[in-house]
Amino acid sequence: MSRPWHYSSRTEHEPRLRDIDQKAAYDGYFRITELTLRHALFAGGQTPTIVRECFERGHAVGVLPYDPWEDQVVLVEQFRVGALRAGFSPWVIETVAGIIEPGETPEAVAHRESQEEAGCRLGELVPISHYLVSPGGTSETVHLTARPLTVETFELTAMGLPMMPKISDCMCYRPMRPSR
Repeated sequence: MSRPWHYSSRTEHEPRLRDIDQKAAYDGYFRITELTLRHALFAGGQTPTIVRECFERGHAVGVLPYDPWEDQVVLVEQFRVGALRAGFSPWVIETVAGIIEPGETPEAVAHRESQEEAGCRLGELVPISHYLVSPGGTSETVHLTARPLTVETFELTAMGLPMMPKISDCMCYRPMRPSR
């Protein structure tokens, strides 16, 4: 039995939180919301009024296409500006992933991004987790899923890597297993 994509939230009618004010601190490609609030303390009582910023970038889907014959997952390498700003190489090896656009379901994003980034056509997805990426400063969640590959869903080139579509600028990898 598969789990639902959306999990209920405790934020509705949360008696331990007093939301005083919310306003847009920045509204561009991404959004930053400034929240003024008070919340209950574990030792009792309330915090003084505090101000926090929350980075709002939407929600995402991550997909791990899995090759059961080779016991490997398929990963992609893409340019990421956040890695560059953090002092890492900006070419990051990661799961196939994409942002959920308004009106899209997580399942639709998983199928679209798997085709665009890794050349994989997916069947039924297996939910792994739905989690907050960095809840101290962003509201973004990720729906992480897996999908076993079959000969019919994975078109390989002569080198054994998927045929890369022209839509995304990324490379596809099948990580090597450590020697036993």
